[in-house]
Amino acid sequence: MPYLIFICVAGQMQAVANLTGRFFFPALAPAIGNVTWILGALLAAWLARGSLSLGTDGAPLDPSWVAIGMLAGGVL
Repeated sequence: MPYLIFICVAGQMQAVANLTGRFFFPALAPAIGNVTWILGALLAAWLARGSLSLGTDGAPLDPSWVAIGMLAGGVL
């Protein structure tokens, strides 16, 4: 639920920036968010298994790291 607040504020700020003729940063914002949550998922895999390989052996992934990555992407 906290992610919803950040993404709505970001959408509103992107609309205002587009109205003033600034297009680069509004287009870059979703890419930064996506890269951040993907890094959160990779961090979760690394913490669960000790490496970035996603084999069948090892501990299950901890979804809280992916949620933290999503929240960090919303903040950025």
